[in-house]
Amino acid sequence: MKSIILILITGVFLVSCHEVLDKTPLDEITEKTFWKSSTDIELYINGFYPMLRGNVNYYSNDNNSDNMQPISPDDVLNGTRSVPATGGGWNWNDIREVNYFLEISQKVTEGNQGDINHFLGEGYFFRAFLYFQKVKQFGDVPWYDQVLNIDSEELYAPREKRNVIVDHIIEDLDQAIANLKSLADVSANRISKESALLFKSRVCLYEGTWEKYHARTVFGVEGSNGEKYLNLAVQASEELLNNDELQLFSTGDPSHDYLNLFGMDDLTGISEAILIETVDPTQDLGTWTGPT
Repeated sequence: MKSIILILITGVFLVSCHEVLDKTPLDEITEKTFWKSSTDIELYINGFYPMLRGNVNYYSNDNNSDNMQPISPDDVLNGTRSVPATGGGWNWNDIREVNYFLEISQKVTEGNQGDINHFLGEGYFFRAFLYFQKVKQFGDVPWYDQVLNIDSEELYAPREKRNVIVDHIIEDLDQAIANLKSLADVSANRISKESALLFKSRVCLYEGTWEKYHARTVFGVEGSNGEKYLNLAVQASEELLNNDELQLFSTGDPSHDYLNLFGMDDLTGISEAILIETVDPTQDLGTWTGPT
């Protein structure tokens, strides 16, 4: 009898310990407590917005153009840039984080479905944005559209041809356009259907002209002259041009309008500014604001 009582007490003790130890942490966010509402996915996707800012370095940008004659030849334009032993932009952390977002956000059920769809559209936009940077830097790269772990075989996948990756980018942007709200329904500080269309036109113009002017070279795409992407660029641009909500900035003084537009501290309310960044000068983050 004593042994039976001892077994029962031990069992109760082990169950109690399990219940005490198997608790959700109170000092950190976990998947069990997060990813429930549209607010949760908004907070997560907000973390990707700083990458849109990039490094605003006008000297460096002009140094790579025909507006300036640098003291030392630019390695890229001079064809002398060498492949670094490590780094060089071959990093996939951001893309993995977006893939994680696109997978985990499917669990969200609380909140307005229109908001959920919108933030999902932002996720597709950012994956397209990140992959476009890869294509511009490396050309052919592997395509990852799912979360990979350290033992995933896909980590050793070969590079896809640049046009295959661009097709995936366009698919992501089409998904973004289908889910995103219009500029009239969101702040100009957030990605909208119009900003995704604008970015699609840029991606297609870039790849179309690349394939056109690199045709029949080792840098081109076999059998392509870029016409497919140039036509898509025209279609996306025409959709923007036909949007009555978007108007070029004008005060009736064309000789000064361009200067006035880009001299503003805040472009809020300017219909030409599809996606803007407004920086609080008290935060010592700079004072530049401007349209994409």
